[in-house]
Amino acid sequence: MALALCGLGAPKAAQAQTSPRDAREIGRLLREGAAAFETNDDATALSLFQQAYRLSEEPTILVNIGRVFARMRRHDDAIATFQRYIDRAPQAPERAAIERLLREQQTLRDAAANAARTANEQTQRERADRERAAREQAAREQAERDRAAREARRPGAGPWVLLGVGGAVAASSLIPFFAVREPQLGALRAEHNMRCTSVGGGWECVDPNGQLAANYNGAVTGTIAFGALLGTGLAAATAGAIWAAVGAARAEPRVSVSVDPRGSVVIAGRFGGDR
Repeated sequence: MALALCGLGAPKAAQAQTSPRDAREIGRLLREGAAAFETNDDATALSLFQQAYRLSEEPTILVNIGRVFARMRRHDDAIATFQRYIDRAPQAPERAAIERLLREQQTLRDAAANAARTANEQTQRERADRERAAREQAAREQAERDRAAREARRPGAGPWVLLGVGGAVAASSLIPFFAVREPQLGALRAEHNMRCTSVGGGWECVDPNGQLAANYNGAVTGTIAFGALLGTGLAAATAGAIWAAVGAARAEPRVSVSVDPRGSVVIAGRFGGDR
């Protein structure tokens, strides 16, 4: 891009207002500025042209300054400099050409602004995509951790063993019920009918050989054994069912099952690991 509209010597309009010494200095600055511009040393050319303009205030030098700004892609500075030239020399024959340069810089500035805006929007979209991908990855990792934690909390075979053993113990309570309690109760009724009479609203029994007492004690023993086995089995089966339902044990549950003296089943302990 060649410099135009400004000669390398001191401008004629400025010669009447400057001393010969200043005119020579202005000429030197313009020549050196043009040489720097031709070698693409834009920073040096800009400095030299600006010095020449400060000495002469010749409007045509603004064109050279604007051209340097334009090549440096300092579009706003180029627009302001070209507009300043038009304002200072509104009747200059080169005005149409400078206006074209000004519009060109405006177009380039707007294109650069649009490109910057597009790049910024693209950057924001890419950042949003990365953040969304990071959130999705974090959600997947959390889901995997939750799945692993659920697997770790699974109770395994423990509750089912406890449930099965409890059921077996409860079922075994039928042995003392039918093998001990019921036969002893039947024998006790028979002995009672033979050896006891109703007297004044009560019973008087003769038990010379202790058979009544033996039958009674056998029936009580069978009843206690039946109740203990049934209660313990049901308690163990219930504990296993609860353990399986909770399904969150990280360690073997510490559970105790007992039957209190009143015949109630007591289940104590902790289910579900740390829960």
